[in-house]
Amino acid sequence: MMKVGWHIFVVGGLLFVVSSPAFSETGAWSTDFRYLAVDRTLHTHLENALLWMESAKPIKKILEVDQEWEKQAGFACPTPTSIFRDPQGRYRMYYSLMKENAKRWCAVAFSEDGLTWIKPTLGLAPGKFVQQDNNLIDIKDTDWIRGPYVFFDPGAPPEERYKMSWRMSEKMVAAVSPDGLRFRNVGLISDEGNLDSTNQAFLDPLTGQYTAYCRWWYGKHDANGERLPNGFKMQQNPTIRRGVSLKRSAVWSCDWPGKRTPIIDPAILFGDGGWTDLYNPCVLVYRGQYVAFPTLYIRYPLPDYTNTAGPLYPGFMYSRDGERWDCPGVKHPLIDLTMHTGTEYDIGMAFAAPALLERDDQLLIYYKYDPGKHHIPWEERMQGSAIYVASLRKDGFGAIGSRPKKVGYWLTLSIKVPSNSKALCINGIADGHIRVEIRNNQNQTIRGFLLDQSVQIKGDSLAQKAHWKAGRLHDLAGQEVRLYFELDNAKLYSFWFE
Repeated sequence: MMKVGWHIFVVGGLLFVVSSPAFSETGAWSTDFRYLAVDRTLHTHLENALLWMESAKPIKKILEVDQEWEKQAGFACPTPTSIFRDPQGRYRMYYSLMKENAKRWCAVAFSEDGLTWIKPTLGLAPGKFVQQDNNLIDIKDTDWIRGPYVFFDPGAPPEERYKMSWRMSEKMVAAVSPDGLRFRNVGLISDEGNLDSTNQAFLDPLTGQYTAYCRWWYGKHDANGERLPNGFKMQQNPTIRRGVSLKRSAVWSCDWPGKRTPIIDPAILFGDGGWTDLYNPCVLVYRGQYVAFPTLYIRYPLPDYTNTAGPLYPGFMYSRDGERWDCPGVKHPLIDLTMHTGTEYDIGMAFAAPALLERDDQLLIYYKYDPGKHHIPWEERMQGSAIYVASLRKDGFGAIGSRPKKVGYWLTLSIKVPSNSKALCINGIADGHIRVEIRNNQNQTIRGFLLDQSVQIKGDSLAQKAHWKAGRLHDLAGQEVRLYFELDNAKLYSFWFE
């Protein structure tokens, strides 16, 4: 059985603990939704306050290449590709291995608690790739699997409840399985090319559609996917850069109709002229909205530039609709990798998995770290490669905090108070205090909810309820309001109605 206090957020149907959000006419989210401080559309006005991005702290190594049959292989990039809880209550981790660049496999590990993982003996590929038995999954009539991404679809027929997307050369393939171990191919998600690395396709619970996030080479292809003249070499050319494209389908087991749409151009997102790539999408749904942990590839414009000299590490992106993305903190690292290197900049390659496990007050983030850099031979790069787990405060991607020795203020956009709301909950840390005033949609104060009538919130709390000396929140149910927070030596990560 899964331990009490754990929840999981992955991109696969009913595995989410939040329901689909809805918009009011002013664009505010409804119930079952947490307002995150990293959502910069909420930052109508900040005074003596800033958005402070945070990084997860590594806990331990959880998986490495340690089996006899694995000695001829190593972890491929990116990996792990997917983690979720199956109907038996176990956690599954799918990860990619490679013998050579063109020869890659997909393996699976199981865990009861998300911290200790076991590689099962499956007996599905004896002698097919290696002589020893192993934990490799199997796809019918398929030898090599690049960039596998697996999720569980509870509403599908039993023989298709496990779904996988994977890449075969310039095609992205859809596969299905009854047990998540034996797959068969059922269609093409995309045959347009313009792919690379790990792409992902899943059932988006917020739209009800199957959705694919894929690599897009800006500068190599136009908006229709046609290859541009001379769009081949990246050397000393920031106009050729890795971004993200999107495609949706109502049906999984088919050749998906239409073409992919480019949605994230890193040159625009980062404003650095194209010297930073989004190496892989790494998208997931978290509390009714979208977050992503893409690996940022910093391609330094040096005189001896070879296009592969810079570090690769997971960053953070946010979106309300899965199509328009923001990068708060710009190139802030999702994970503090100094444990591996002792320095902030001299890092190798790190890739996060598009999954979060929630344990008590922490989020667990999984990632692979390679000590070697991108440009060295893969045999050398993967020496010492392993999969790790890191922890982050719940909702703790970033916080609105007061400037040092200042009292900060945060005014939000218009938000609708749900009709059944009885409390406003706040996730924050206050060495001083947090107070909140509620104003109407025209930014005018409301009697009973003034700042000096707000009871101070102190200390560290994941879900502290706000109170006023006279006002009662249910009196504002159904109304459009604005929240005005006072932050005295304090940080606020999220808030929500319940």
